[in-house]
Amino acid sequence: MHQTKPDSVLEVPTTIYRVGELRYFLIAGETSWLEGLRIIGSKQRVWANREVTFYALGASHALSVRHGDSQVTELLSCRGSFRQDQCLAEMAASEPFEVSTVVHEMRYSFRLTIHSLLGDDVLLGRYPDEDEITVAYPRQEKFATPVTRIGWMIGSHALRLETLHTYPEECGGVRTESVIEIA
Repeated sequence: MHQTKPDSVLEVPTTIYRVGELRYFLIAGETSWLEGLRIIGSKQRVWANREVTFYALGASHALSVRHGDSQVTELLSCRGSFRQDQCLAEMAASEPFEVSTVVHEMRYSFRLTIHSLLGDDVLLGRYPDEDEITVAYPRQEKFATPVTRIGWMIGSHALRLETLHTYPEECGGVRTESVIEIA
């Protein structure tokens, strides 16, 4: 398993996030609302004539895919400030689940699992450093450092995203896997 050093360590007052507060959203339309969230890091890539942006947020993530005038965004966050008519799917992240759909000529599948922290705060896949974002958050006394890891692999017909978000105060973490294919 590949483990990189964090791209950044936040130097801000700590907010303790809880897995039970997380929600998954699949959102269609523009993403100016993302500016209202705490974007810590982002990277952009081009895939199949689409602009893809990966975001590390405050203990969560977003993935946005734009093609022409259409855009779809995956968001795992404690809150979302988008218009409700943009929301294609919403699920509480307190239990494992899967979502599959076709949107804007892309087959999209998402899986969320919850796990105990046993020192396995690494991504399962191997990703080059340029295809990862890793953020360490301020550590609470008596707990390990919370981490968000985002890794992706871009192929000619498929985009794969894996994320890991650790919540040491709860001795747990959330792992997500997304696959987007051209329909």
